[in-house]
Formats: sequence, C-alpha cells, structure tokens
Amino acid sequence: MGKKVSIKQIAEMAGVSAGTVDRIIHNRGKVSERNMEAVERVLKEVGYRSNIHNSAVGYFRQLKVAVTMPQTSWGDYWWLIDSGIRHAIDEYNDVSIELELFYYNQFNIDSYREAYRKILAARPDAVIIGPSFTEETRELCRELDNMHTPYVMVDSVVTGTRPLTYLCADAHAAGRIQAEILNQITPPGKAIALFEAVPVNNREPVNTGKRKQGWVEYFSQQASPRALISSTYSVLEKNEAHFAAFFEAHPDIGGIAVQNSRAYMAAEMLKKLNIENIAIVGFDLTERNASCLRNREISALICQNPELQGYQAVIAILEYMLYKRPGIRKVSYSPIDIVLAENLPYYSATFGSGNNIFPVA
Repeated sequence: MGKKVSIKQIAEMAGVSAGTVDRIIHNRGKVSERNMEAVERVLKEVGYRSNIHNSAVGYFRQLKVAVTMPQTSWGDYWWLIDSGIRHAIDEYNDVSIELELFYYNQFNIDSYREAYRKILAARPDAVIIGPSFTEETRELCRELDNMHTPYVMVDSVVTGTRPLTYLCADAHAAGRIQAEILNQITPPGKAIALFEAVPVNNREPVNTGKRKQGWVEYFSQQASPRALISSTYSVLEKNEAHFAAFFEAHPDIGGIAVQNSRAYMAAEMLKKLNIENIAIVGFDLTERNASCLRNREISALICQNPELQGYQAVIAILEYMLYKRPGIRKVSYSPIDIVLAENLPYYSATFGSGNNIFPVA
C-alpha cells in the first residue's frame, strides 16, 4: 500500500475508528494507549510513519525547551551534556526548537533556586533538568507536574519526581567499578584514599552518596582487607597545604579515588608536591582530566557518556511531544566506559560531531 493507504484502510487494519486514526496522525485529542499501539503498528507496516512525523512537526510550529544545568566551560562535564543537546537539535532541524538556557552556580543554592523560578515563569513546552540539590529539584518537578509540563532528567536520579525518563549512569555500579580498578592496580599493602568534595550548604551532590555506597560495599566484600582513608577537599579554594599535610600523615597511600569530575586536581597537586607512584581513578572525560590521562598522571577515568545523555534527552522530549510516546524507560542507564591512556585516542571526538575535543598529542 505504501504511503497512499487511506485513513479508512488503516482504521480497518487496526480495528479502530477512522476518527481515532485521524486524531493520532494529526496529534489532536486523547487516544487510549491500546488504540495508539494498534494504529502505530499498522502505520509502521504500511510505511506511513513519515506522514505522522510531518503532521506532528507541522502541529508544533515552535517547541520551546528549557534547559537548566550548572554553569560550565569548554570541555567540562556539563559542557559535554550541552554539546549532546545541541547535536540532537541540529540533527532534528525539521522541528523548530527554541532552546532557553537557565544556568546556575552549582556552589550557590540561591542561584539554583533563581534558575528554577525563571523556568516556571518562562512556561516552556518541556524541560531538561541537570540537578544538583535534591529538595529544590523535587519542588521544581512538582510545579512542572501541576503545569502538565513534561521534563527529562540527566546525570542523576532524584527520587520523588516523575520525569519522562532519567538519563544517567548507574552511580552505585560506577562506585564499585572505581573501587575494583583501584584495588587491582594499587600495590598490595598500600592504602587507598577516597577524596570527596566538601558539600555545598552541607548537602551532598545527588550522585556522590550512591558512588560512595558502591565503593564502600565493594571493599567490604573483599577477602583481603586494605586500609581505606577518607579525606575532603574544596573545589573553591586552594588545597595545597591540605594535601601536603595529608600525604605527610599517610605516606603509605598507593591509590586515590576522586568521586567527581575533578580528578585532575589530585593529579596536579601530586605533581606540585613531587609525589609519584600513586594511582588515581576519577570520573568523566573532561578536557583537563583527558590531558592528565594522556600524560599518565591519572591511571583511569570512568566515562558516563554525558554527550549521549544530552542527545537522548532531546529525543525523549520529541518522542513525547510529537507522538505522545512515554520515555524510553523510567531509568535509562548510559554505558559506563573505562578510559585509559591506551584507548583515549578513540574518545577524541564529541558524540556524533566529528569535532576533536581532546586532540591526540
């Protein structure tokens, strides 16, 4: 039949009324999930999907999508998520998407709240949320639920919210992976240090607690115990004196776990203190982390594919807004990659763009 199949024929094949098919094709009026699935199955069989897409795109002359995430700079973790979002918008340019960005200072809770107030005032058609503070995120999501505004969450799972989907890495599994790598590459008899950032406003970042839980769980299950030492550091202040005192007090450290995207800070500090032969395992293939990995100042990075998260966030919104399809899965975990100096060259381009972020030396 091809694309010339009539609405009446589609209705007969799906076992629904012609009016139901018309509502689905032109994205107007409510249709039961059962009828939606039956009609979409027939549309796929007869090759009518592109017509649905054109009709839906025509219905949304312009889709206003708000994005809120921490302020970022080139090559950082959140810049990579932003890059994935923009790549998806470029790829699906037949849909006119107006992107409104509401950045916040992740070390200032008032900045976070202000960004959320601006989003609600803007009344977007959909929202992509990169959360930092749990309670404030829940409050924003409750307001969006009341406004019937769909939203997608990237990077973290915030319980008590109802996004189309969560797009993130499994933080608990990532913590276990980090622990296992360090346990294998740290010489026997050497201690391992866990470096944690000082919480902002006495609140731990959403993912940190889950990573630490996985990390501690892994070592608690090992037959051969190893000395584990925890220490905090500030992401806003100089840490040289703190690190110097820490390593003087613990000369038996053979491995360091940094549970955020700032593993480069530990690598740079060891270099300043002329301390060698300590393995460092951190998170995320940011520009500064990649540079340290290339120079073998960091042993391994656990990559959460942030570009893919940003890309899929846009797709989830388009799937819902254009076709009323729910999210991919309630929680859609991105692959967790282990990046070493040896395979770093294969990660030298952004997701799908072909532009080198981390050029190979």
